[in-house]
Amino acid sequence: MNNPYFVVIIGFILMAFSAGWLGLATLLGYPGVSSVGAVGVTLFGVGLGIVIFILSKLKSIEVRVVDE
Repeated sequence: MNNPYFVVIIGFILMAFSAGWLGLATLLGYPGVSSVGAVGVTLFGVGLGIVIFILSKLKSIEVRVVDE
């Protein structure tokens, strides 16, 4: 995997989408324990799992400061 940060961004987008999904379901009056809620929680779990898995694979993070 050449660029793991791209996969992490996908995980964050999936988490944000599922949070919006759950928020919209709440505004529309769906109960939290329903198929709509289960889809939102599952998507959030997958996104969180992707982020944790990829970030745990990083050996080191290098920070470069460029003076102009």
